Amino acid sequence: MVLADETRLVGASFPLSKVGLWLMANRIFRAEVTDLQDLEKRFEGGPGSLLEVPTA
Repeated sequence: MVLADETRLVGASFPLSKVGLWLMANRIFRAEVTDLQDLEKRFEGGPGSLLEVPTA
């Protein structure tokens, strides 16, 4: 993680799914509502959804 509003995440690494790897390899980027149960979202709190937009 290079950029995050949560400083405890800066420098952390998280594995991509096979689909995520394929999308990045083919330079296909899409925004989607993310699963707040993912490890990298462990500091996100409160109700609601989080929009995730991966970039290369």
